[in-house]
Amino acid sequence: MNLVGGIFIKSKLFIMCLTSLMVLLSFNLTVQVEAKALSPFNFVAESFIRGYQDYVSPITYSSCPMHPSCSNFAVQSFRRDSFFKALLQTTDRLFRCENDLDHYEQIRVEGKIRFKDELTADGNYTGEVIPEFAKEENLEIREPEKYLYNFALELESEGKFEKALTEYRRFLSYYPDSFYRGEVSRAIIRLLLEKERFKEVREEAITLLHSEDSELVNQEELKYIIGYSYLKTDSLDMAREYLKKISHDHNLKSKAYLLRGFTYVQEDNLQEARNQFKQIETSSPYFEQAQSSIELTKKGEELNYKNPWLAAGLSVVPGLGYLYSGHKETALSSFLINGLLFSGTKKAFDNNNKALGTLVGVFSLAFYSGNIYGAYRTAEDYNQRLRQEYLMGFKFEF
Repeated sequence: MNLVGGIFIKSKLFIMCLTSLMVLLSFNLTVQVEAKALSPFNFVAESFIRGYQDYVSPITYSSCPMHPSCSNFAVQSFRRDSFFKALLQTTDRLFRCENDLDHYEQIRVEGKIRFKDELTADGNYTGEVIPEFAKEENLEIREPEKYLYNFALELESEGKFEKALTEYRRFLSYYPDSFYRGEVSRAIIRLLLEKERFKEVREEAITLLHSEDSELVNQEELKYIIGYSYLKTDSLDMAREYLKKISHDHNLKSKAYLLRGFTYVQEDNLQEARNQFKQIETSSPYFEQAQSSIELTKKGEELNYKNPWLAAGLSVVPGLGYLYSGHKETALSSFLINGLLFSGTKKAFDNNNKALGTLVGVFSLAFYSGNIYGAYRTAEDYNQRLRQEYLMGFKFEF
């Protein structure tokens, strides 16, 4: 987009603000003002912008690529600076929005790539925001590490996960002391989770949890991720061990109770599974899922599993074991084939043809034994399918 076109498009904000003022007047909207009193001009300007945000922006589906958005940038400016300075800063931002984006640092905000452009303490703007802990430690921003981080972030946004993973790991190798390292470690775990490489997820998360950098990330979230990755690889005891360690984060704790309950469901310990689900409080957003899970555990006690040994025993009469497991056509096939082989064996011996009788008898014995073995396996397969369908009912939406 050229500069003239960009200015033309951005000028629509002014028209939208006028429309917003009419909406404000018609709805008698009041603006909450902080302890610092705003001048009348600043108050009116903020009213325009708030009206645009509340009534116009949702209609136009506008999405600013900058962070903060142009409207939020303007609100901050009019709340802090004089009317004319704020006006100059706001119009300047509108000129710059969507233009020359390579001058700004890329960040991820709610899953989308945005370009940082915030007001500094002196009222100027900057394309780069330094984390507070980096300021406290007086860390130096090195251009190469910023470019490598942004490059990996861009690869991830384009869906090039393997390449992004390589660049994130390269970053940690080149810049182990960078203040980006916490975000980079989280990004690696995020990509591995998305690719369902749970063993690697677990290794990365455990290493990070026991490193000096653990303070840079949410430790309870790491414990949850480790527990989840153990669950996905059927290490149920280890999954419970890590999920039990979550104690402060209320939402993560509720999710942990759900997953711990599910580990007991997998072990057919349905009473303990219910005990875990009952730990979730009514105020939790996962309370309804917990109640549904409790009902499922009750249904689990009523599942009609087949006894494989009974199926094998019933197969003394060929086909009856198959029929017990619901395989009607297989049962009929087994009955007919075994019946024909038995009949053929008997007829051969009745005709004094021992050689033919022995040969057919061997086949008859093989098919008869296969009928017994097959009935046992069919009952096992039936139970496995029934159990799998039951477990699929526990679908947790996080």
